[in-house]
Amino acid sequence: MSSAIKEALDIFKGQEKKYKILIIISDGEDFEGNAVMMARDASALGVKIYCIGVGSPEGELINVSNQYGQRGYLTDKSGAVVNTKLNEEILKAIAIATGGNYIRATQKEFGLVLLYDKGISKLEKRDIETKMRKHYEERYQYFLALALLLLLIEPFISERRRAAR
Repeated sequence: MSSAIKEALDIFKGQEKKYKILIIISDGEDFEGNAVMMARDASALGVKIYCIGVGSPEGELINVSNQYGQRGYLTDKSGAVVNTKLNEEILKAIAIATGGNYIRATQKEFGLVLLYDKGISKLEKRDIETKMRKHYEERYQYFLALALLLLLIEPFISERRRAAR
């Protein structure tokens, strides 16, 4: 999680302090470093972090499908099945440090709608200007060159070959 927050901070640098949010969907396990410290850095840059916790505190196996569609469980490099545990305390601390919210995903509701209703919809909105431009690239020259080439070759084809067809 620390690396995800760090990556977001690199992207957000130099932008306005408002209008920046980060949504983290995770089990809360942080193997890279101190995610709460990174969240405090994010808060200083005006980034609000919203967290959605997936999994259970007791631990769950992670279902995956291989390239052939066969279902199985995620394994580590040694071949052992990975058991992931939800760490709600870290996710809550990250959200609180930045003024965001934490929501736990359930079987019935993943949490994105609730997250939008509880937090994101209340943020200040702004209009973003976009411009679209069509750029045409003419490619008729290829077909014209081919037609001219065939016209130049045509006199060298004998009448006998033409009649045989």
